[in-house]
Amino acid sequence: SSTSKKKHMPSPFAILTLGAVSKESSKQKHTLNPSWKDERFELVVYSLQLQKLHVAIKDSRKRGGLGELGEGFVDLRDLHCNPEQKIKLDLVGGGQLYLALEWSSFHADQRSDDCG
Repeated sequence: SSTSKKKHMPSPFAILTLGAVSKESSKQKHTLNPSWKDERFELVVYSLQLQKLHVAIKDSRKRGGLGELGEGFVDLRDLHCNPEQKIKLDLVGGGQLYLALEWSSFHADQRSDDCG
């Protein structure tokens, strides 16, 4: 039945990590197409050149949430030039994740000369 099939589907959540800071999304029950449209996370970027955003999608039903469904890295280097970006991340392990990123600077004008 569809109810028993649904119970065998993953219950994914996302972990976004930048440097030593991690943020965790809510868990979506029994789906292969999770959506976190209403969730927002703020992370402080100390080095656009050196830091990458790590995104891991895990299954909360497996071993205390350790079941990997996919992961990937987002290069943040051009984010300050294009402060609002929508990107598609191909996940290692399969699947795709769409992210909307927004750059907010602590300084009045943080654009560097390499933005063109």
